[in-house]
Amino acid sequence: MLLGAFSSLFDDLKAITRSFGDVSVAITTYRATAGETKRVSPPAAGMGLVLPSPSPENRGSRISIFIENPEGLLRVFVAPNAGNDATVNGQEMVSFADEGLVVFESNGVNRWNAIAGTFVGATGAANGYASLNVYTSASSPITYTTAADIPAGNIFTLHFSGPGGGGGAGASACGSTVPRGGGGGAGGARLPPIVVSRAALIAMLPVVITLPAGGAGGTGVARTAAGITVGADGAVASADATISANGVAVYTAFRGGGGSGGNDASDGSGGGGGGLFTAGTTSTTVGTAGGRPLPGSAASTLAVATNTSTFGGGFGANSATASSVGGPSVYGCGGGGASFSSASAAGGQTAYGGSGGGAGGVGNDVGAAVDGSAAGAVFSMAGSAGGALANGGTGAATGASGTPGVASAEGYGAICGGGGGGANGLSTVSGARSVTGGNGGVGGQGGGGGGGGGGAFVNNTSASNTALGGNGGNGGSAQLIIVGLPG
Repeated sequence: MLLGAFSSLFDDLKAITRSFGDVSVAITTYRATAGETKRVSPPAAGMGLVLPSPSPENRGSRISIFIENPEGLLRVFVAPNAGNDATVNGQEMVSFADEGLVVFESNGVNRWNAIAGTFVGATGAANGYASLNVYTSASSPITYTTAADIPAGNIFTLHFSGPGGGGGAGASACGSTVPRGGGGGAGGARLPPIVVSRAALIAMLPVVITLPAGGAGGTGVARTAAGITVGADGAVASADATISANGVAVYTAFRGGGGSGGNDASDGSGGGGGGLFTAGTTSTTVGTAGGRPLPGSAASTLAVATNTSTFGGGFGANSATASSVGGPSVYGCGGGGASFSSASAAGGQTAYGGSGGGAGGVGNDVGAAVDGSAAGAVFSMAGSAGGALANGGTGAATGASGTPGVASAEGYGAICGGGGGGANGLSTVSGARSVTGGNGGVGGQGGGGGGGGGGAFVNNTSASNTALGGNGGNGGSAQLIIVGLPG
């Protein structure tokens, strides 16, 4: 009671001493009075606006606030009053980020309502956000326990992507054989944009967001004796990405499959893309199916088919089918590309999901090595380039690494990594030399698959000559982009 009396007295004195037509601009915490019109300009650190406690005396009264040139948030709450847990729009605190007019009206009991607000749309370089948060595995898990943990905003758009698969490593060969590069890892699925109100997020509390890292790329193994060492397969992520409400998984963004390691005349196939209802399949020796587009349905694509899926994952390219590229999708992710003796195939295209990783280039015992292939495109943006081949004479030769992928954004999915270039050491002249395939590019954050590593071939077989297949690129982390809007 005493606290409320002092608060009321303060507001009365403030109203008496305040000059009519005051046009000064407040930039620090400001206590408003009923019937007042005030200009504020929140600095980068933000500022507070304290409304008087609702009472019968101020029922129907309005407070008009002009927000000018805001650099930070205007946080609005009600002055504490014993026995009266008053709110603003039913919440303990509301925030405003945009320039414009907002009007608050008292119900005389326990609430101020924001009414008849006229906000000026952002122009020029202003972003128009109430808040923007981008989460990856580096900050996982993210937990919203109370309403105060939820970012600023009244309406939220969620862009949610699963983790990408790792690319396979390139084969290592000495003597007479053709070491293929690793298959490209597939991207993770991306759900269609999810739009929720602040009230809906509050009803979901506690919210737990789990964002696994992408699958690890396969590691190349050195070889000096005659024959071939098969590259290690790329791995899948440890789990799918999830958003849970009160302990129940509400949204799941499925992971993409890993690409298989290169071998002599086989393997090097791409992983299957994550679909909206199941994860993609990791490749072993043949092309793989993408994840399902609908609950209980058959796989969206067949391993060696070429049909496009809207919500299912793209199939992984089959290294037994020449010129087969990774399967495309829209919200699912593209399948990984496959490595061929003549020309490695690109990863599958996508729009909102992660694209498929490029396959590694090939080492060759009879001619030029093969470049790594490009990752799949996202919308009209080209996929990351594959690494160039390297043909060595009596010296060392190292294929170029594939270009890293690009992270997803609000309007499109992640671009995967390009495949590493193949490398040859064809000379039969004695002398120590090392031949190394290029490494696959890492997938972009938000579900990009890793590129396959390039194969490596050295002609002479001796302890002084080493062939080392390139490493597959790691898949990109799962990602959640939360855009908070004023209303």
